[in-house]
Amino acid sequence: MLFEKFGMHDIANLVVLSGDPDPMPLMYMFFSLWGFAQLIFCGVCWVVIFRYKSLIPLMFVFWLIEWSGRLFLYPLIGRATIDSGLYSTGITPGADGAPFVTILLVIFLALSLREKN
Repeated sequence: MLFEKFGMHDIANLVVLSGDPDPMPLMYMFFSLWGFAQLIFCGVCWVVIFRYKSLIPLMFVFWLIEWSGRLFLYPLIGRATIDSGLYSTGITPGADGAPFVTILLVIFLALSLREKN
């Protein structure tokens, strides 16, 4: 969130765009806001873990919606444009790891719904 230039270029593999006016400060701001939203979501998850344990399956559903969206919606909304090499130098870790994380989240959701003996 605080080093959005590095996250955008080193992690998300997006190239620097040029223009007049410079589009990068606006893009950095959106990356920073997305990082802040992720931190808020993680904070809510920690509150649920420590205070409202009965809501843990719901949090798994939320995480599953997010990660399965990366898996199933990302290819439908322009992945070919992004992966063409015009805007990026490689696939993002979130898109690359989405199948594995989605499978793990389904397993964790099933385990969280089990009855205690």
